[in-house]
Amino acid sequence: MKNKLIVFALIILIVSCENKKSSSSSDQNVDSAELLKLADSLELKQSEYDDLIDSVNTLNKKSDLFYRKIHIQKKEIDRLKDENKIFADVIAKLEKKEAKPVLSKQEKAIQNLVFKMHSSWANLVKSKDPNDVLQYFNSKYLVSRISIDKNDTASVSRFSHEDFKDYIEDTILAERGLSVEFADVDFLDIEIKDDAYFNVAYKCVMGTYKNDRLETTNSLLVNITGKNIEGTWGISSYSWVNFSYGMD
Repeated sequence: MKNKLIVFALIILIVSCENKKSSSSSDQNVDSAELLKLADSLELKQSEYDDLIDSVNTLNKKSDLFYRKIHIQKKEIDRLKDENKIFADVIAKLEKKEAKPVLSKQEKAIQNLVFKMHSSWANLVKSKDPNDVLQYFNSKYLVSRISIDKNDTASVSRFSHEDFKDYIEDTILAERGLSVEFADVDFLDIEIKDDAYFNVAYKCVMGTYKNDRLETTNSLLVNITGKNIEGTWGISSYSWVNFSYGMD
């Protein structure tokens, strides 16, 4: 009799565990369905939220989707603002009836180089490959960085083709979910010499994001010098001064 009671108790325990397991699985399926429905209502492409659905952290997934949508929309607004600045400059020069072409083919190429390089920085959060940025640099180059942090501490860094890749890996790729994005580009000067060398100076705003949340804004003054090698413009010197501001 005692043995029968023990067996009976074990059966009840197993059935109870299976019911809990089934209930948990059902809850997870409902949760995933709700998230997919929310992503669809936000008009997010699957590639834009796959990493959030697969994330181990399930507590904040809904808010993560909203932050992702806001982040994507801000990037598109920033892109359109940059285009609008260039068009506004072209229109202003045309209205003055300047004899000189508004932008030469080479100057447009340098602007495109800047915008493509900016996009490659933003894509690092997904690609995890420093070469996405370094493809716009010549085989040998120098990098100089002066940064005034949000707490007014200053730092100076210098790199070359030998260690700039390490800087990207250690400061950006090493921190999960961190992205660096550029906006509000204002070209101050572009000079090209003999279709072989160029120098471009511009101001812009750089935002640092952690899991789609904007953490700091940075005011940058950038100077890039480069060379045309076999028909391709590449960066030989890249320097910037950065003033960082918190979100308080």
